[in-house]
Amino acid sequence: MDTHRTLDTLNTLIDAVKRDESCFRTSADYVDSSEIRHFFRRRADECRRVAIELQMQVAKLDGHWRFCGILDAAPHPGGTLFDDLDQRRCDSSILEQIDAGEARITAHYLSALERPWASDVRQLLLQQLDSIKRNHVQVRVLLRAGQARRPHQPQADYANPLTAQRDWAQVANHSGG
Repeated sequence: MDTHRTLDTLNTLIDAVKRDESCFRTSADYVDSSEIRHFFRRRADECRRVAIELQMQVAKLDGHWRFCGILDAAPHPGGTLFDDLDQRRCDSSILEQIDAGEARITAHYLSALERPWASDVRQLLLQQLDSIKRNHVQVRVLLRAGQARRPHQPQADYANPLTAQRDWAQVANHSGG
């Protein structure tokens, strides 16, 4: 086993996981849904634990964790997400970005698992990948279930006829009717 290449691969995974942690924490501050916020915070805590596990593997090899910087070309939420979504920031848009980020980190793990590993490290990486896949499925379930609503747009109370009348009047005024 090439120790230098092993350390590079572990450092790449640590970078990816740390970026995920940051993105989940930042995203949790921007979503309206308490369910999604709780999920993001739980996932961020899980990412922190995973990064520590990977750093312990690096330490076993007498290596040091270092920032590789290779992930800058593929931003994940927390970087450009909120700049890009400034006007249309909503839970579903954030979930879509998180979905893309989870696909990227899955690809990093699958690529890493193509190389030979000591059995204990391989088992660790497989457990971490399994967790990532479960969370990725959960993100997709949240997207499909319509859990995400647009923020700053209160739900109309159409049980109240005055609210419905007011809203329809606004639509008619804007459409020239």
